[in-house]
Amino acid sequence: MNPKEYREAIRQMLAHENNLVNNRYTWMLATQSLLFGALGVFWDKDIVVELVICSVGLCSTCSVFYALYLANRSIWNLVKDWESYCESNKDACELPPIYGLRWEWPQWPCPWLFVPPVVIVAWLVILIRRLPICLFICQ
Repeated sequence: MNPKEYREAIRQMLAHENNLVNNRYTWMLATQSLLFGALGVFWDKDIVVELVICSVGLCSTCSVFYALYLANRSIWNLVKDWESYCESNKDACELPPIYGLRWEWPQWPCPWLFVPPVVIVAWLVILIRRLPICLFICQ
């Protein structure tokens, strides 16, 4: 495969991974918004429903965070593959870069890697604060 074709293949894979990150992050935000809204509706009305909502929120956020982390690693690996290809093939170095932004790992300021852990902590705090109430009521 010549350098232009290889570059185009890498760029298409990067675009696909970025699209997946965007879709997963958008769905996570929508899901969490609905769950936090539902929690507000049931607050102090039904503790069991509150705990179910918190558990679903926590599990779904953990799942999406893991998927976002892996997608970010895939993007990083594609960029590294291109850079190693450029080192072994000097013709590829003359082509425009495959990615506009240069970064170093980790990328914690990025919202798709920063927001999910914050949401996980929020669900955990709510669960920890509400669990004693549930145990008291269930006795």
